[in-house]
Amino acid sequence: MKTLMVSIVIFVASMGLISGTNAQQSYGQEGAMPPAQHPNPANFSEADLQKFAAAQKEVEVIRKNYTTRLENTGNPDKALELQQEASEVMVDAVKKQGLEIDTYNNIARAMGSNPDLRRKLESMQ
Repeated sequence: MKTLMVSIVIFVASMGLISGTNAQQSYGQEGAMPPAQHPNPANFSEADLQKFAAAQKEVEVIRKNYTTRLENTGNPDKALELQQEASEVMVDAVKKQGLEIDTYNNIARAMGSNPDLRRKLESMQ
């Protein structure tokens, strides 16, 4: 049970952004930004910001759904499976909006450090 709780904490903490395997892989791709650098919010197109706002709504619903499911499982293997499934579903939701995962993550990071961008994105939702 202790392992399951650790899994839940890790899952909930990691869902602030699309993370896990997909995000880690994006950093190895050509042109991807390493995690230590912060994107310039001025580099985001209005279209990408609108796509982000739409994707963020879906990601939040998915996060809530999977967090509840994860909290209700007593099986560590099932918890890991749910974490992986949630990540895949979130990635699909972002891509369905026509946004690349690295762009989504860059906007999310910029939103975290730029109150003006955060307000703008919140007004789009």
